[in-house]
Amino acid sequence: MWLPLAFSGCADFKGMPSLEMKLPEIFQQQPVAPTPIKLQKDWWKHTNDKTLLTLIHALETQNLSLEQARLRLNAARLNTQIFDYLPGLTATTEAQYDKLLEGNAAIGNNVSAQPGGKKTTGSYNAKLDASWEVPLYGQLGDAADIAKANIAFAQADVEAVRASVISEAIRLYAEMRSRQQEALKRQAVVTATHTIAEYQRIKHTAGLLTDSELGASHQSLLTARNEMQRAESEAVARMQQLAKLLGSAQPNAAWKSPADIPSLDVPAFDDTPLDVLRNRPDIRKAEASVLAVAGEFELSKSDMYPKLTLSGNLSQLDNLTGNPLMGKTVQLTGIPSLSLPLFDWGKRLSAARIKDEMLSEKASSYRETVINAINEVEEFWASYRMAQVVEKSTEENTQIARKASRHAGLLFKQGISDGIAAEAAAIDAASAAITELQAKADTITKLTVLTKALGGAPAQL
Repeated sequence: MWLPLAFSGCADFKGMPSLEMKLPEIFQQQPVAPTPIKLQKDWWKHTNDKTLLTLIHALETQNLSLEQARLRLNAARLNTQIFDYLPGLTATTEAQYDKLLEGNAAIGNNVSAQPGGKKTTGSYNAKLDASWEVPLYGQLGDAADIAKANIAFAQADVEAVRASVISEAIRLYAEMRSRQQEALKRQAVVTATHTIAEYQRIKHTAGLLTDSELGASHQSLLTARNEMQRAESEAVARMQQLAKLLGSAQPNAAWKSPADIPSLDVPAFDDTPLDVLRNRPDIRKAEASVLAVAGEFELSKSDMYPKLTLSGNLSQLDNLTGNPLMGKTVQLTGIPSLSLPLFDWGKRLSAARIKDEMLSEKASSYRETVINAINEVEEFWASYRMAQVVEKSTEENTQIARKASRHAGLLFKQGISDGIAAEAAAIDAASAAITELQAKADTITKLTVLTKALGGAPAQL
């Protein structure tokens, strides 16, 4: 018994590594907010777009990826190793019938041979067998820790899927509305380009324009039509992708009517790296993975130690017919056994060392996840701030282009300039508006990516 225990003491393991990491106090790229708050779990509710809110609420019950994550969580809650270390009890009943044809009879091993003529006898044996491998080395606690870690991993997985789904839904919805509005602007560009082509055709007929110049105006018209078709096609593609998120093959009818890009008036927030450490689902998943492997490592170490098993049975024997037994008999046995891992100790040691290396690998993966998360937030903060600046500049540019278009139209009406200049100014105004639409959609995309990086997702499980 002492030999495997002595061997176990010689085993060299790294053991549970530290998960502590030095984090910066604040994010360098984060702007200073006048009235900072923590990012709310339902930050996406700060919009007046009822269609978008309805869409996000529908994701809770209709998204298939989220449904699968919940099923994995249910399975994790049902799966536990604790019962492997509890006593086992088995009940059995045996019946035996014997017919004596001639000679002496011997019924099993319970009675001695007895003389007699032809007769039929029978007996039964009702038995309870119990066996328990005593968890001397904390296996119950280790199994409970593994179960808790697996549940925590599944819970974090649900939140990670939800964060990804909501982020994707908001992005697709904003892009869908952006493409719908872009298609309308492209229609205006097509109309203006067609008018210019007509003016160019008149000039060509009058000999004021070359064939190549006329061909260039026709190419511009074809390009404008292609761009309009592209915008309409991309709007349809976003609708289908949204329908896929909702577990449907057909888009909602409410999406087909063009509407404005949703406005998300999210209050200024100033989450810290420590908040990210607590809120990011992928970090919690990585931490749970470490704890699960740590429990498995402890169980693998216990396999190197001697095992004490208590086993026994309680049985009752009696007659069914005839008289094979000398009355009712009760038997009680109890046998302790000791299992010593001698010849396969090296195999058990190898398994424990593998788990030890896996534990170090999971800890390294955890630290990598934290570092990636912090760097992602810094990167996405910078991208979001840049997107806000670009959106503001495109708004100003659109105002300037619209003012120039109105002025060009007035000059045309006054006969100061020709129709081509007025239509070209209208095309510039429409192009500026399209760029503004794209900038607004990009800002929302950057916001969803940033909030996801900060761990902002609903916490309903």
